[in-house]
Amino acid sequence: MKRSRSILNRYCYPWVLYFLITTSAVSTSAFASDTTEPKLKERATNLRAEAKAFEHGDGVQRDPEKAVERYCEASRLGDAEAQYNLGWMYANGQGIERDYVQAVKWYRLSADQGNGVAQTNLGVMYANGRGVSK
Repeated sequence: MKRSRSILNRYCYPWVLYFLITTSAVSTSAFASDTTEPKLKERATNLRAEAKAFEHGDGVQRDPEKAVERYCEASRLGDAEAQYNLGWMYANGQGIERDYVQAVKWYRLSADQGNGVAQTNLGVMYANGRGVSK
């Protein structure tokens, strides 16, 4: 009986401890995001709208560099559409130097959130060997 307990202590308890720590961290972060997430989404949406205005010159003077800045901020907040748009800006060299690796990075983040156009563009990047290892 003593031997079976030592095996249990050696192999089971670390996993139980891991489970308790990770689930408490997840539930704590989930609780924190319940109160802050709507504000962050709203901020990201506003930044994306500003970026589009600067990109296309809607109501403001067209400024692709400012568009990239706003898309970047919104992308860091997790906005899938902003991530796609930032990837497009990198892929086409609009407002920033063309960088296929960065384009793939932002397309992938957006595609992982279900953005179909980003998924398509990511596939095209892979098909053409741009920004990815061959």
